[in-house]
Amino acid sequence: MGRKAVEKVRLQDEQKVQQWAVKLWPKFVAQPNLKMTSDDLASFLGISKATMYKYITSVSELINIGLLRKMKSIAEFEKVLKEEDKAFTERYMQALEILVQQSQEISNEMLTSLQRSYPDSFSMIEAYLEEVIGKLKDFYEDGIQKGNISTFSPEFLAMSDELFLNAIRHPEYLDRYNLSLSSALQQYFEMKIFGILA
Repeated sequence: MGRKAVEKVRLQDEQKVQQWAVKLWPKFVAQPNLKMTSDDLASFLGISKATMYKYITSVSELINIGLLRKMKSIAEFEKVLKEEDKAFTERYMQALEILVQQSQEISNEMLTSLQRSYPDSFSMIEAYLEEVIGKLKDFYEDGIQKGNISTFSPEFLAMSDELFLNAIRHPEYLDRYNLSLSSALQQYFEMKIFGILA
């Protein structure tokens, strides 16, 4: 009989793993197609491979953490949309500025790399885009009720966002039109706001 595989128990140290993810993220941003073996990753982090495997199983775990941190930064736009002491257009434009600035690190090359090599991470982006569509729909409904937006259906406005966001999640689409994710977001939402204001 062969030896029974023993499942390794991972040590829990969220702060340590977060620090590793923070250290790796700029390298991934600069070189999205970077292929790192476990030896490469351990060397980059300045630790032994044995130590690394006590806490994580692969580089994809650190990529996921880095991406979650980035999406948390992008999600700051949601808070601005809810600041009702500000004018409707001001909230929209400030939220757009956050979306554009925080998405600049997510290049077409990174999207391609995530799609091909880190499908779980790419799925996280797709799921988050669905959340964004819901948040914008709520914002449109509020704008219509308060007379800030022309009498478009909020479902129609959300549908147009969904079509747009479904398109730009594919890096080949952005490449075809010579756009980056951040520039596409800026141009689309600036064009949209001036078309729907009452």
